[in-house]
Amino acid sequence: MVNYERNAEIHRPSAFLLQKAEINTKLKSTELVALMLTDPGVCENQSSPSEKENGDICVTRRTTYFQTLFHLIKCHVGSGMFTVSDVFHYQSGLWIAPLLTVCLGIVCICDNHILANCTNEIRKRKQLCSYPTFPDTMEWAFKSGPKLFQQCSLTIREIAKGLNILTQLGCCIVYFIFISSSLQSLLQMLERHGIVMDEHLIIVIIFFPIVMTIFMFHLKFLTLFSVFASVFFFCAISLTLYISSSDLPPVTTRPTIAHWSQIPLFFGTSIYCFEGIVKTLPLHGETTQPDVQVRPFTVLVVILAVVGSLFVIIAFICFMKFVDDLATHNFNDQITFSFIQNYLCSEIVHLTIALGLLFSYTLQFHIALMLVWPELVREHGPARHTMLAELGVRLLLALCTFTAVEVVPTLGVFISLTGAVCGTLLALLLPPLCDLALHWDMKSRPWRHLFDFLSISLAVTGFFTGMFYTTLILIKGFPDEVPSR
Repeated sequence: MVNYERNAEIHRPSAFLLQKAEINTKLKSTELVALMLTDPGVCENQSSPSEKENGDICVTRRTTYFQTLFHLIKCHVGSGMFTVSDVFHYQSGLWIAPLLTVCLGIVCICDNHILANCTNEIRKRKQLCSYPTFPDTMEWAFKSGPKLFQQCSLTIREIAKGLNILTQLGCCIVYFIFISSSLQSLLQMLERHGIVMDEHLIIVIIFFPIVMTIFMFHLKFLTLFSVFASVFFFCAISLTLYISSSDLPPVTTRPTIAHWSQIPLFFGTSIYCFEGIVKTLPLHGETTQPDVQVRPFTVLVVILAVVGSLFVIIAFICFMKFVDDLATHNFNDQITFSFIQNYLCSEIVHLTIALGLLFSYTLQFHIALMLVWPELVREHGPARHTMLAELGVRLLLALCTFTAVEVVPTLGVFISLTGAVCGTLLALLLPPLCDLALHWDMKSRPWRHLFDFLSISLAVTGFFTGMFYTTLILIKGFPDEVPSR
């Protein structure tokens, strides 16, 4: 075995870098032993010299179909599931919201499908061993487009990278707040015994188990976390539907249409609920059969359709049940706050939500780190102690989310702002731009370009209106009766 120094600058941030790799001289000179996530493994495919020039690194630990399935479920079933009823109340109404949610979900599914197809095509054109990341996909697609697109290739790469990181860290912040809010509601029963825990103390306590979970390096090893999180979430969803379905009032007693000025808030919150496109490509690239994911009625399309149906059902039923509470506590954090306190099912829901989000934090954190860490290595060079350096970066990012939790005023507006700014650009704007750049000379399928322009128009409208109204609410402040969490 001969050791070779690897230049970190030739690698794309599609995988974690290591200082040294081993090449077996008895094998063919084109075979590369890639080390990912600071752990060695042998790539299943052989890399050609063109792949080395592109800085491609092979995926060494691929996930199975069911592992990808659980990861994808967990990516789309999260905190947004328990905020959609608030969307129905102050942002659209009983009849407009389901229709808009379904339409928006269809657009998001198509954009996920388009992005995965573009990734597959770029991999074939570049003859890459592994699948490119979101920023890589955008850069290479723009380089293959018209001259105007080529001039913006590096800019669009940085934009995609920044939005990916902001979205993932934003999800981590939301999860952090949800966990503390759920535990705070759960611990209210202790007040009867004279035990009172401060909200900030709860945040500090839950920070330690979260830190323990972020030191899992391989996405493959996070499957168990995703399974636990999915089980806890579906238990919480089932109990939520059970509690909310009892003694529903007549439909005629509920507001059907909200004021038009509330539609931008609906748009931002709904996009946050659907926005899982950041996780689609990492999961797509590390599965054993990535090409199968983009075919009709397979894991990608089916999961998004099921999640969209769950959103509509939960939002409709919970809005029917708790609309009066939502009217009293506008911008409420989650629908479970409207449950009867000291009721066993309600406390179980709070507990399962907290546990589900605790196991979900690691997956969201992992995607952000896959973009941050390789860039640090490429700019500052490989560290002497790679493992310790990476652990330090993980801990620093976790501390950033911990600090942000203390300054976020309220969860509802933060979710709407995250969805309006990051979600619309990632889920509705960048995929059609990528498709236009990659297939700009394709004239045989005009309907494809028509959908791209429709998605771009929707993204631009939702971005500016959602950001304007959400920022306006933040500037004006909140009513006195609105809780801080």
